[in-house]
Amino acid sequence: MIAAIVCSVLFVACVLFIYWRWTKDRDAGTLHTVVGWPKSWVPLSLFIDETLASVQDKLELSFGEGVDFMNKGSGLELFVPLGDVGEGYTIAILPYLEKEDDAAIMSTKVTTDKDGILKEVVIYVDDSKIAEETSELVLIRAAAHELGHCLGLDHDVFPVSVMFPRARGGDFALTPKDKELLKALYDGRE
Repeated sequence: MIAAIVCSVLFVACVLFIYWRWTKDRDAGTLHTVVGWPKSWVPLSLFIDETLASVQDKLELSFGEGVDFMNKGSGLELFVPLGDVGEGYTIAILPYLEKEDDAAIMSTKVTTDKDGILKEVVIYVDDSKIAEETSELVLIRAAAHELGHCLGLDHDVFPVSVMFPRARGGDFALTPKDKELLKALYDGRE
């Protein structure tokens, strides 16, 4: 009898903890520890490495749409149009150094200093997976997602968020928390 009560109490405690953690993440929206880029480095430019020539058209389409999505969605000029070179930091889009079967179609490596200031960002792509992908929407969402990481956004718990991990298409948006964070990091920043 006592064992059953103890098990019930532990079960309820676990459920309450999980609910508390979920609401904390939900209310926080995008969780972040990055302070962003120095203002003089924004708007950012993108450079597609010449070794990705076989998927150049798909990358130009997906990252071009991703740049438009991030700029319009945030109401800020965070990126120069794809193909233009701005005065800010240039993010390289490179092939994965070592391909793995379970690797994402794209991923971003972010390096910060001890204070959370972005220092270096590289987007890695799997050209064979991009060549096989037939959905433009999947590629656009993946590109916009990686551009979010380039700005300091982390994964989000909401499936409709562009920062939701492992999404495969469908509608997506910057959440109000994403927009607030981007404005806090980049709007009027000195």
